[in-house]
Amino acid sequence: MEQRYVSIWFRHLLTDWMAIRTPGLLGAAFVLTEKDRGRNMVSHASPAALTAGITPGMLLADARARVGGLEDFEYQDGTTRQVLHKIATWCLRYTPAVALDEPDGLLLNVTGCAHLWGGEAPYLQSLTEKLSAFGYTLQAGMASTTGTAWAVARFGSRGRS
Repeated sequence: MEQRYVSIWFRHLLTDWMAIRTPGLLGAAFVLTEKDRGRNMVSHASPAALTAGITPGMLLADARARVGGLEDFEYQDGTTRQVLHKIATWCLRYTPAVALDEPDGLLLNVTGCAHLWGGEAPYLQSLTEKLSAFGYTLQAGMASTTGTAWAVARFGSRGRS
């Protein structure tokens, strides 16, 4: 049996997670910040903040000058891993083998699983639609190697959600 892997890339993992937990943030420009040498730096930016020109690595003061009323939250170490772990645990309903692909993805060994959904396309569609319905922005790819699945999820046009 040919090995099959799925790579899931969460483009805005932490900001999506924040918006899911706090619905008032949905569609809003907000950032997560970290201290760096006494300065508040943007570590993650919501899609609306990115559209407004705010990027990770930017000083919070500069970001606030760009977007009036910008909300900011302190990034807590380990949050990314915790969020990925919770999503990985949820993904166990699709395969018994899920691995974290830090900082913003998951790798699933789906060998022998897709037939339960009627094939690879319905399998991938079901998985991505459910994660998207939770509020995550993601792209996914399926291939016979983890590297190819990873590349398809991030740069391919097939397997996107």
